[in-house]
Amino acid sequence: MGNDTLPVRRLPKEQDTLDLTPCNEPLSNPQLTCYHTGDGIRGNQQPGINSIHIMLRRRHNMHAKQLAIINPHWDDEILFQEARRLLIAEVQNIHFGEYMPSILGEKLMKYFDLEILPDGYSKYDPTIDPSTIQSVGVASLRMGHSQVFSVFNVINKQTPSYSFLLRNKFFEMSDIWAGNANGVLRGLVEEPDNAVDQFVVSDVKNFLFFNPRNPQIIDLPAINTNRGREHGVPAYVYFLEYCTGYQIKNWQDLTRFIPDRRVKELKAIYADFRDIDLFIGGLSENKAFGSILGPTFGCLNGIQFHHWKFGDRFYFEHGGEAGSFNIGNMIRFFF
Repeated sequence: MGNDTLPVRRLPKEQDTLDLTPCNEPLSNPQLTCYHTGDGIRGNQQPGINSIHIMLRRRHNMHAKQLAIINPHWDDEILFQEARRLLIAEVQNIHFGEYMPSILGEKLMKYFDLEILPDGYSKYDPTIDPSTIQSVGVASLRMGHSQVFSVFNVINKQTPSYSFLLRNKFFEMSDIWAGNANGVLRGLVEEPDNAVDQFVVSDVKNFLFFNPRNPQIIDLPAINTNRGREHGVPAYVYFLEYCTGYQIKNWQDLTRFIPDRRVKELKAIYADFRDIDLFIGGLSENKAFGSILGPTFGCLNGIQFHHWKFGDRFYFEHGGEAGSFNIGNMIRFFF
C-alpha cells in the first residue's frame, strides 16, 4: 500500500484550537514533528492511531486512482468524494461486520439488528436520531480504555522488529518518521485484545499524554469518571435498571451483576450504591449474553450502534436512497 505518510503539521502555526495537548517532538530530534490530520493533531495521539490514519488515506487514494482510470471525465472533487464514499462504506463494514460482533457477540448483534445482511438491503429509518447518546460518549463506549495495552510490537519485514511502551509515545511520531507505520499496523493485527474489566494499564492511568518536557500525571479513568459527572450522566444503577428491568435496592442486590469482591471494593469507596459512576459500574459487571461486556454496557452500546446504523441515510447497506450501492457491486466489493 506504499510508504507515504500524512502531510507534516507545522506547529504552532497550524495548531488546531481544539487540540488538548501539544506535539511531543523527541528531545534528541525536535525536527520530527506531528502530522496533519482532519482532527487537528489528535491523529498523532500515539503511533497506532497515526498508522491507521495513514492506512485509510492510502486506501482512499487507491480508490481515487482506480476511479480515475474508469472515469477519466471525472474531476478531482468527484474523485475525492466517490473514493471517500467507498472508504466510509469499507470502514462501516469493518465496524458492523467484524468489530461489533467481537464486542457484543452473536445474541446481542441479532437483538439490536446489527448483523451484516447476507443479501438484499437494509432500510434507513428517518425517525431514528443518529446522534451520540450522552451515556455512551462519556462511559459505555469508553470500555475500550480497559483494553489498552502497554507494549506495542512493531513487526517489520525488511528491518528489525522491536517494541515500545505506550507511555513514551504520546504525540511522538519518530516511529512513523522512520517508516515503520506498516510495522505498527502488523503489530496491532497480531496483538490479542485485553479483557474489558475494571483494570487499566499504568500507561494511561499514570502516564497519559506524558511529555518529558513537562512531566505530569494524567489519569484516564479519573477523567472518564469526572466527565460523566460534569455531563450530568445518572449513576450506574439507573442505567442497569433501564437495561435489565432489575431495580437495585441495596448493595447486596448488586452481586447479581457484579462479583462479590468488587461490590465490597465499591462499597469502600462510595457512600451509597446509587452514587456509583456509570463508567466504573459498567466495567465492573459480569459478562452477559455471550458478549465481552456486561448487560449495561452491552445494552447501551447496542442501542447506540442501532441508531448509528438505521439513523444514517448513507449507511452502506441501505437501499432506496440516492447514494445506495448497486447490490451486485456491493457484494463483489465488500464481501
